[in-house]
Amino acid sequence: MKSIEIISIPVANQETAKDFYVNQLGFKIKFEASTPQGNWIQLALKDDSTSISIVSGHPHAQSGSVKGNIISTDDIENDVKNLQARGIDISDIQDLPHGKIATFNDPDANQWVLREAPKY
Repeated sequence: MKSIEIISIPVANQETAKDFYVNQLGFKIKFEASTPQGNWIQLALKDDSTSISIVSGHPHAQSGSVKGNIISTDDIENDVKNLQARGIDISDIQDLPHGKIATFNDPDANQWVLREAPKY
């Protein structure tokens, strides 16, 4: 094994989810195509080799079922302010032994954790 390439995020509506991830969070469309099984929408943060695929209608993936995926940041205070300015409801920053974190949900209640690693 080499790396984690794609994480599937189950959503009820791919276009609504794409709008949230691209226009509110700042993800970029890495690849998008129609397939016999539905649309394939793959998104990533800039310069990130790991991406997400927003999927709907999959029998084993219920929208809102993903919890706790972590997005790293070097400046959580600034990123929280920016996300709030874009209309994202994000928790207060918690200062924990493993870093500073704040959590938010996508429109389907999939939970994300924004984390600034501790400085050693």
